[in-house]
Amino acid sequence: MSGVSILIPARNESQTIGRTLLSIITQIPAEWSAEVIVCDNGSTDATVEEVMRAARKDSRVRLIRESRAGKTHAWNRLYQEAKYDIAVFTDADILLGPAVLPQLVAALEEGPRWVLVGARSVPYRKSLSAWHRFVAAVTQPDREQTWIVGRMYALRRAAFSRRMKELGLARMPEILAAEDTWVSLVAGREHWQVESDAIVYHMPYTLSEFARIERRHLMSLDQLSRECPQ
Repeated sequence: MSGVSILIPARNESQTIGRTLLSIITQIPAEWSAEVIVCDNGSTDATVEEVMRAARKDSRVRLIRESRAGKTHAWNRLYQEAKYDIAVFTDADILLGPAVLPQLVAALEEGPRWVLVGARSVPYRKSLSAWHRFVAAVTQPDREQTWIVGRMYALRRAAFSRRMKELGLARMPEILAAEDTWVSLVAGREHWQVESDAIVYHMPYTLSEFARIERRHLMSLDQLSRECPQ
């Protein structure tokens, strides 16, 4: 393995990105060549300051900026900036379970079949009320057999770029409801998998958040069926 690029789009994540970066950095094996790139997407809080604080402590962390609002713009910028073939995209508000990074990279290296490997995303329930635990249990989406969950996934950039070229795509569409649905479709169902033991934790969904996520998912399917009929 030549190295790993860990790529994090971020907008107004000052409350979480510091612990997310620490969670990631502590899982990078000493023998890896690695970079951690955070793309600030127009934050108005202290996100930039938190990233710079982490960068002063670890030279592998660096900050770039994308002034055009929208996660797809940040995704495309990170994809272009990455140095290594293996790229791990992650949200800025998660915590990693044990050995998630090594598991995702090892799964990609099992053979040329895999273009994309995702982690499982489960709610972080510590200190939550019984009501929130109930909502999390009822609303947690389970699409692991249908789409990669976008909170954390690894891909081979060379193979993924070939797939985009085959589909007549130069980059992720600028207006896109759900980037995880898109990367799953581009990779192709026979070329992606979810690592069942690779777990990342997120705050559980409220009912309103779940409804928003469901709308976004349905919008993305409609959009992609029209724009990428292949």
